[in-house]
Formats: sequence, structure tokens, C-alpha cells
Amino acid sequence: MVWKEYEEKMKEWVSKSFIRLFAFMIFIGITRQMLELIGWFTGSDNYHGIYLTIPSFMNTIVYVFLMIIAEGYLINFILKGDRKHLRALIKHGSFLLLYLFILIPVLNNIFNYHFFKLPIYYDLSFISPMLFQHYGPAGIIVAFILVIFYFPIWLKKIYKTSYLERLKAVLIVYVSHFIVYYQLAMMFCFGSLRKFNFFTNTAVNLYTNTYLLPVIFLYPFFMQKYARNKSEYRQMFLIYIILWVIFISLFLW
Repeated sequence: MVWKEYEEKMKEWVSKSFIRLFAFMIFIGITRQMLELIGWFTGSDNYHGIYLTIPSFMNTIVYVFLMIIAEGYLINFILKGDRKHLRALIKHGSFLLLYLFILIPVLNNIFNYHFFKLPIYYDLSFISPMLFQHYGPAGIIVAFILVIFYFPIWLKKIYKTSYLERLKAVLIVYVSHFIVYYQLAMMFCFGSLRKFNFFTNTAVNLYTNTYLLPVIFLYPFFMQKYARNKSEYRQMFLIYIILWVIFISLFLW
């Protein structure tokens, strides 16, 4: 009960300013990164994917922007929500993502980096030869299952639509998420299509920009829907400039 009261106070504090929300998104990414790095610090011989480098931290943090700003907007759009619905979704959903991003590295450390030593990459060619080798440690697999089965139920707190409508929205967004980011973008940045990449920066930075691209594209729509007043709109516009600076700089590293 004490934790729930504290959580509600934190949600109110974070949601009063978009700059606070943006800082909280960065905090979510750093939390996930540091918990994941336990496997690296403890010298796991099965550890792979996330490291103590700026490009790696940037990749994890920008992933949070994608899931909260871009995919949050899309969920609200598909479910025909208004400003009140979007703000509630972002307010409560950001904390839900924090808990999910704590769970993922804990499961990864138990099932992949230590103890069970399950593989981190899975060959999906048995499903289709068109599918690329999939990066899917245990935590991410569990996270996708929770998103598909629990998220439509959780969304009932905000959207008074049918379960099938909420499930449809979740499937549209997160099946697309899997195909785009764990197949096409991963193939382009790390796999067989990388030979067509003429940029000089690292594959990690390119992969990070595949997260940022929909965020930057949808951000003006998100800004119009989310902002309550001119002050918050100015805050959001400042963040939009920062996102563009990050996007452009990732091509120059």
C-alpha cells in the first residue's frame, strides 16, 4: 500500500512536466542498461549485446523513446483516444515499462548469462527462410508474451473499448515492432544487408536511428495531442530539437 501511494505521487510529479517525463525515459533506459551489465561485470561467457559504451547506452535509451512516444501515440491513435487517454497512457505506461525493463535483465542474467546458459540468438529459418537470426534472450521473449497477453487487459484501465479492439491495437503495433526491429532493421545493420550500407558510422548507431526515425516522424502529431498548454508545448518542442540533434549526430560518429 505504501509503495502504491509513493508510485502515484511519482507519476503525478513526472507527468507535470514533459522535461521530467523525458528525464524519466532516460532513467528507464539507464536502469535497464545497468541491470543488464551485471552479466558483463560478472564475466559471463554467454553475455552479448549490451555494453559499457556510449553507443550501447544510447541504443537502450532511444528504445524507450520509441516505445513510449511513437508506439504510445500509435496505440492511442488506433484506439481513437483523445488527449486525456494519451496522457493517462503515457503517465501509467511509462512506469509499466520501467517494471518491464527491470524484469527483462533479471531474467536474462538468470537464464542466459548464468545458470541455464540458454542461447541469446535463435535461428528462425525453420519458420521461414526469409526470417533473420533473432536476438531474443529470455527476458525479451517473456516481455513480448506479457505485452501480447497482459497489455490488452491492462489497457482496459484507460480505454473502455472491447478486449478484441485492444488486442488488435497491441498486435498491430508490436507484431510490426518485431518485424521491423528484430528482423528488417537488425538484418540491415548487423546482417547480410550491411554490405549495402554506405555510412561510415557503426552498425549500433544505425540501429539506434531506426528507433529514432518513427519517433521523429510521429513526434509533431504526439506533441499536438499531448501538450496541455503553450508552456508544455515549448518544452516538447525543445525536446524535439534534441531528438533531431541525436539523430543527425549518430550518422557522424
